[in-house]
Amino acid sequence: MSTTSKPAQEILEYISDTVKLIVSDASQVEVTASENPDIVCYKIKVPPEEVGRIIGAKGVNIEAIRKVCRVIAAIRELRVDIQVQEG
Repeated sequence: MSTTSKPAQEILEYISDTVKLIVSDASQVEVTASENPDIVCYKIKVPPEEVGRIIGAKGVNIEAIRKVCRVIAAIRELRVDIQVQEG
C-alpha cells in the first residue's frame, strides 16, 4: 500500500473490515489504496470464488460498501473509487 492520508487510511480499514466479514476466508482479503490529488482508488483483491460474495445479488453488497465510503469521503472532502479484483 502506498502512503495515504489518515482519512484515506480510515476508509481503507472500513473496507477491509467489512469485506472480511463477508468472505469465507478473511486471510485471503487484500485491500490497497492509491491516493491522487483528486481521488483515492481502493482495490479489493479476493480469490475468484469470493468475488460473487463481495458483489452480492444484483451488486447490492458492493454498492452498499461504495455508498458508505462515499459518505465518509464526502465528510472528509475526498472522492473515492472502489474496484473488486480477482487475485
